Amino acid sequence: MLRRRPPDYANNHERWLVSYADFITLLFAFFVVLYATSQADINSYENLSTSILESLEGPIRRAPRAPALSSSPGTSDSDTVAAPAGHQHTATKSTPDIPTADPQIQALAVAIQSVLEDYIATEVVAVGKQATWVELTIPANMVFPSASRVFLNGAIPLVQRIADILKTIPNEVSVESHTASVYIDNGLFPSNWELSSARAAVVVRRLTDMGVAPERLSATGYAGFRPVADNDSFEGQEANQRIIISIKAEAPPNPAAKAIPLIEDATTLEDKRPAPLS
Repeated sequence: MLRRRPPDYANNHERWLVSYADFITLLFAFFVVLYATSQADINSYENLSTSILESLEGPIRRAPRAPALSSSPGTSDSDTVAAPAGHQHTATKSTPDIPTADPQIQALAVAIQSVLEDYIATEVVAVGKQATWVELTIPANMVFPSASRVFLNGAIPLVQRIADILKTIPNEVSVESHTASVYIDNGLFPSNWELSSARAAVVVRRLTDMGVAPERLSATGYAGFRPVADNDSFEGQEANQRIIISIKAEAPPNPAAKAIPLIEDATTLEDKRPAPLS
């Protein structure tokens, strides 16, 4: 019986290309991951930290979203602003008109109330008037998650509308951040001083990114030392956590015009030198 002759297989000397192609693909993927990591901003890391804290300590309280608020009556868009839940603090209604000696404050308050009418009607923003400034009060849970400085996307339409108002006037603007007096040490912020200061700085940076001149802005964190309610209750803690944007009656002073010389003339310093003790 004849045996079948085994087929002849030609030696393929290019099989190394398969391994080489796999190596190049893996190398490319490695550099893509390196590039993506180098482009991550601080918000990404804080979001990761928030997620880790949420998995370890339970869900972080966030304000649910309300229906979209349109920029004009009868219209709506996709921009939504989170509204506090029923048990969460909402901004109180705008304070009634109070007599003021500055007509500019009156006109500014009326203009702001007109532009933010829908937010005021839903008690998202409270507008108050003082003798020399107008202040907008926003609940902190509208802008930030609990114990975090990560800016919520739901607050962008509101802050954008405020920035559009501020861009049309030269007045000085102060951003204040207040927290509750509850102890905090979550690895990101050792105390409420750091948390409130960071939140105020984030709002200022957002306003700057939206076109407000930075030289007109200032950021201040008060921690929990200027409460408006009792911190012993949940409702009181929610009321104390707030962002206040104050618009002053005047434009910011010119630093160059009021600059105080730090180095005096040498002869003047000699004249002011005290006489030696005898």
